[in-house]
Amino acid sequence: MNLMKGVLTGVFILIFLVSGFSQERWSVEFRPGINFPTEQIMEVDVSTGFGFEFSASYNLFSHLHFYAGVSWNEFKTDEELGDTYLDLEEAGLTFGLQFVLPLAESRFSYLLRGGALYNQLELEDIEGNKYAESGYGFGWQVETGIGFKISNTWSLRPMFRYRTTIREFEILESPARVDLNYYSVAIGLVKRF
Repeated sequence: MNLMKGVLTGVFILIFLVSGFSQERWSVEFRPGINFPTEQIMEVDVSTGFGFEFSASYNLFSHLHFYAGVSWNEFKTDEELGDTYLDLEEAGLTFGLQFVLPLAESRFSYLLRGGALYNQLELEDIEGNKYAESGYGFGWQVETGIGFKISNTWSLRPMFRYRTTIREFEILESPARVDLNYYSVAIGLVKRF
């Protein structure tokens, strides 16, 4: 959790720095969402999760943007491991490219995004105590969505995402592999500078 606090502090600093470079090439986005795991994790049923992402993007060319940000997602388990229920948390960095194509002269645009994750997974008990962590590694994600321009500087972006990451834990002195694959549905609020 200390790492997450440090990363969130860094994002807020980045947002304030970005706002100083008003070139209408920068944007920041906050996106909460609901996550749907595609399979069991370590042979344990996992319920629908939730999370959020903060990101900043820079318009490289007319419709091509580079984005980077931080994300945090949590999944609750439906079974006990030993004598406690464990939650799975995913936290880390995201970065990649996004393609935004305006739809004619309307307020709508189409968005495709693909990129990498650099994240870690943690198992925590219901009181928030860390049970095990995986260390950082890479994964990937793809997204698509529609943008709706509210004003010249504000937009809403309903998005659909698929994300996958593979990590290894040491649980009760035994190695365990976690394949975390899930779909997300989220709505982002975007501010352009």
